[in-house]
Amino acid sequence: MASDVSFRLPSYDSPAIYHLETDVDVSASETESVSGAAASNGQLDLVSKDKLFQAYKKALDRYQKYRERYTELARRYRELEKDNSKARSVLVETQDKALRRISELREQCSLEQQAKAHLDSALRMEIEELQCVVKTLKTKLEAVGDHVDGEQQDAVKPDEPDLISLSGGDDGAATWEAKIKALEEKLAGEARVKDALSEEIAAMKKREEEHSISLAENKMAIHSELESKEAEVRKLKEQLQSIEKSMKQVLVEKDTLGKEVTELKTKLTAVEKTASRVKELEATVSTCNDQKNKLESKFVEFERKILELEKEKQRMKGSSQSVEQEKVELSKKLQESE
Repeated sequence: MASDVSFRLPSYDSPAIYHLETDVDVSASETESVSGAAASNGQLDLVSKDKLFQAYKKALDRYQKYRERYTELARRYRELEKDNSKARSVLVETQDKALRRISELREQCSLEQQAKAHLDSALRMEIEELQCVVKTLKTKLEAVGDHVDGEQQDAVKPDEPDLISLSGGDDGAATWEAKIKALEEKLAGEARVKDALSEEIAAMKKREEEHSISLAENKMAIHSELESKEAEVRKLKEQLQSIEKSMKQVLVEKDTLGKEVTELKTKLTAVEKTASRVKELEATVSTCNDQKNKLESKFVEFERKILELEKEKQRMKGSSQSVEQEKVELSKKLQESE
């Protein structure tokens, strides 16, 4: 009775654990410090356009880097979901196969135990029947032996008076010779029956020994088969425990990556807000530059007008002096004329 070694469970190779390297905290703090320095006090005129552009470029680079990392993390998360689904399917398939195999082994063990019990009862009944037959044959042999001894005694006792009368006639001698011959034939037949019964008893004893040996061999085979089945069941339980452990590890890794994805989404939202703020600051700087250019052009225009007014002032001052001089001269002429 050979054990079934063709039963194999599907194997599942646990994927390598993905460790996310991130500097989101440092980058977010740097971005917040830049945006805070630029807009906390509302003093945009103290921040140069180059600094704002550099801060914007840094924020844009970080945004691209975080976007790539988020894409990679999303890809890893999808792969992990696939591995998780595969592990679950393997676990379900393994459990189904293990349960079916355990049920088959239990049913097989039950059938083998029933067959063993039936074989034991059959052998026990056959041994009892053989013992009854042996007892019967022994009884028959004893009865045959007693019968033969009685007939021999009966055959010897009548000879004594007949021997006395042998001289009386030949007919009596012939009769006794016939009786002796019949007894000898009967003894030979009884001896043959005795030999046949002895041979039958020996054959039955041999059969009984063979049945005992066969029963012992069957017991040993059943015991060995049960041990192999128990070892196979233990092996199946160990494989189930190993797969459950791998499944728990995969679930833990899934939870960790889910938390990292959530955290990265939150910080990516913060970076996007920072980038939007930088764009707003850049637009504000551009507006300020436009206003500055307009003010500079107005200032130049005002300077030009001031110069013209200064020239007009000098010209009018010169005219005023000439008028004053004329006035003085007229006053002198008036005095002279009087």
